[in-house]
Amino acid sequence: MQRQKRRIIVDIDNTLWDLSPVLWEHLKALNPKMPEPSEWNDWDFWENYVSIKDLYQVLEDIHMQQDQHLPYPESKHFLQDLKE
Repeated sequence: MQRQKRRIIVDIDNTLWDLSPVLWEHLKALNPKMPEPSEWNDWDFWENYVSIKDLYQVLEDIHMQQDQHLPYPESKHFLQDLKE
């Protein structure tokens, strides 16, 4: 009997790298009045600054290029632990 490989799914943004500054730069390009991430106290922080359509487009664009962002220093150890 062949043994099945185990698989783990990892949400990359905010797990392996910091999404907030990248998201802020993209949103700020759409609306320069976008507050900085340190001021994001609610999930709907974006509502007075960009449309939902724009938010989803920005998130999609970021996710399509997420492998280009530097990981947290601890990411390597985290992934090694998962593999073990």
